[in-house]
Amino acid sequence: MAKKYQKSLWTILVCDGDSCREHKSKKVAKRLKEAVKTHQLEQSVAVRKGDCMKHCKRGPIVRIQPANIEYERVKPKEAAAILDALLAQIPEAADD
Repeated sequence: MAKKYQKSLWTILVCDGDSCREHKSKKVAKRLKEAVKTHQLEQSVAVRKGDCMKHCKRGPIVRIQPANIEYERVKPKEAAAILDALLAQIPEAADD
């Protein structure tokens, strides 16, 4: 019998294209994952690598789905603020 995995309510995609990686997208993803864990949101928010988002001059790119919110030129130190902005849209998560 296959395991059933709970689908995340929100997915944060961090561009993993060459240009974005050169501009520290891996560190951005790491910091986002740390912030998700700090807020105990592993069941609601997934941080994943995304294919090249074709905005190479504006990278690293972070996209939040399903809201289709996009951040450009993201620095690792901005990761927590991105998650805080997402939490502001999820009242029940922010109240926990």
